[in-house]
Amino acid sequence: MMTFRGFVEKYRMLKMTNQKGTTVHGYETNIRAHYLPEFGDIQLSEITVEAVQTFVNQKAKEGKAVQTLKNLKWGLSSIFRAAMKYGYMTSNPARGADLPPEEVREQKNSPLAVNSSS
Repeated sequence: MMTFRGFVEKYRMLKMTNQKGTTVHGYETNIRAHYLPEFGDIQLSEITVEAVQTFVNQKAKEGKAVQTLKNLKWGLSSIFRAAMKYGYMTSNPARGADLPPEEVREQKNSPLAVNSSS
């Protein structure tokens, strides 16, 4: 059985050595600050869509921006895809997790904003 933390060590050697420095920095930040505290000692096979959804929901509740939530989900998905590739998981629990809806923001200089004030 492989824990999330144990696989992340393998992931760093197998996958992150082929990434750009900025990509590695972003992944490492998310691994240390978000993923390991949440999933570190859990067996990969026990991480469910529900657990990932709970993680995303908690980060949204903390006020993380939608783009940050997307990055967190994409990063987890990449780790789980690699775990599948190397035979440690049979499915990717991040794929089933939903992101919150993005807020619709009206642009100040958009034609709709100009027309609606007429």
